Amino acid sequence: MRGSGGLFRKLFVAFALATLMSFALGVGFYEFTNDNDDSERDYLSVPFSIAQTLQEEGPEAARRILERDSHGLRVAIHDAEGALLAGTAGLPADADVLDIVSTDGRSYRLSYDLASEWEPSTSVPIFAGLLVSLIISAIVSYYLTRPIALLRAGFRDIGKGDFATRLAEQVGSRHDEIAGLALEFDRMADQLQRLAATQERLLHDVSHELRSPLARMDVAIGLARRSPLLIEEGILDRMQREVDRLDKLIGEILTLARLNSGAAGLNLMKLDVVDLVQAIVEDAEFEASTKQCTIACLLPANFITRADGELLYRAYENVIRNAVKYAPAGSPVSIAGEITSEAFVVAVSDNGPGVPPEMMDAIFAPFCRAPGDSISENIGSGLGLAIARQAMHRHHGKVWAEHG
Repeated sequence: MRGSGGLFRKLFVAFALATLMSFALGVGFYEFTNDNDDSERDYLSVPFSIAQTLQEEGPEAARRILERDSHGLRVAIHDAEGALLAGTAGLPADADVLDIVSTDGRSYRLSYDLASEWEPSTSVPIFAGLLVSLIISAIVSYYLTRPIALLRAGFRDIGKGDFATRLAEQVGSRHDEIAGLALEFDRMADQLQRLAATQERLLHDVSHELRSPLARMDVAIGLARRSPLLIEEGILDRMQREVDRLDKLIGEILTLARLNSGAAGLNLMKLDVVDLVQAIVEDAEFEASTKQCTIACLLPANFITRADGELLYRAYENVIRNAVKYAPAGSPVSIAGEITSEAFVVAVSDNGPGVPPEMMDAIFAPFCRAPGDSISENIGSGLGLAIARQAMHRHHGKVWAEHG
């Protein structure tokens, strides 16, 4: 499936990056504080150097070093009486003190204060790592919640009956499980849209098909009421034919509805499909003889399986009788069967006018008729091939049309 595992990789990389960056900040801070310790040692060398100079060369030499190399360090030099000789006045009472006696015997006091130097805090790397984690978490949250919000809005639109909703383009160019979910959502919406359109068309076709025989019956009843003599002239027979046609149509509609819904269970039994097809051919030969058509049938010896005999009979009968019905007068109809490693294949062919290539699949839809067909007593209801397809589908088979 498209994008399989992509979301896992992205989340893994995001959290790994957050962890590595937090670790890098911690290590960097540690190295920086180590450098700061080195700087602190450098600062400590300044008062020691001044102290050595004060001891060996006196306060003037120490003052020159202090002015030249103090680096901003707060240092004060006092004599034995406490007078400030050089450096910073007013050092805090807790400043470090060195008592020095010079080579000439004089006493001095050297005070220095390192408290002004920056002292590293352990909270800095913690807050820095937390900030990095929050930023990456926000990015990941946006990356996940935006398509989920789109999916939620899409499902809400579907629930309201807006089957034209599509999400793949809105999700963008990402390639992960969420993109795959958006594609599956679009496929679901396509299927629901087709089903809704099919249901609407089916309701329209059913009402039209039922209205036609009812209208003819209404006309016949009206004529009979106006002229009772018409009853003796066959109008009742006409009405009976319309009732029979209506009863057959309703039966086929109910059969197709049960097959589509899957509510009708299969009445499985052990049977020979070859015998079943041959029985249909024998019945169809009578209808073919009225058109001077011949049926050439070439079938294997037998094909034993477990199936619903009534459903299979209707499926094969619809296809074979269709071929006979549309075959030109005097032309042959061919029926050939072949047993493969996977199934029993029956090919039915005729020399009829055929259907346009774009209708090869559509003719198996309910109430679909080939161009030029008109609703009459000689043309069926348009449900036969739809029932055949569903019957084959229930037996894990299929039926299709193609040009020979």
